[in-house]
Amino acid sequence: MADGEDDYAERLGRALYNGIRNRMAMVPSRKGPLRTYATVSGALDGYAAANLGSNSLAATAHQNTAHLQEEHPEFVSCPQPDLNKPLDFYATGGARPLAGEFEYGGRRDQAEDRNKLTRRPPIEDKLFINAVHSQKACGKDEEWFRKASQDGSVYYHGEVYQRKDAPLDQAGLRLTGYQNGEKIFDSSS
Repeated sequence: MADGEDDYAERLGRALYNGIRNRMAMVPSRKGPLRTYATVSGALDGYAAANLGSNSLAATAHQNTAHLQEEHPEFVSCPQPDLNKPLDFYATGGARPLAGEFEYGGRRDQAEDRNKLTRRPPIEDKLFINAVHSQKACGKDEEWFRKASQDGSVYYHGEVYQRKDAPLDQAGLRLTGYQNGEKIFDSSS
């Protein structure tokens, strides 16, 4: 990967982490659509921050189109890249497109969403966010993302840890990035 691409991957990782963390801090609930809205908005904030100066940003958010238009007027609406298996969000117009999936349900749903991302072309960056229910569970999926990144894509994996009955603004977020089988970004370092 060229130096400019290394810089972009690091800049995007940092921007995604900050954007998602900042949006989560504004959500007082751990339930339902508010968590998804915070994640989508934070990811789009991060994408816009990493691609400053771009005047062609476009995005779509499956089942969150109204929220997208209200919260992110800097993005024009674009069609879903795959109508049969729509992504939770898709952003384009920056250095590379960004495809995203967020799964706060069980392991089976997470596996399906991860597979949806691996089917996307390697010219896109990919973001997957899931909940972990204990500190011990953090980092268990690192090997999967490391292997998946050997397709040439940059995979960002976020884990949201939230104590039972704690509001989302008290949740912890860890984001890691992988490309070509190597860890290229870690928010904890």
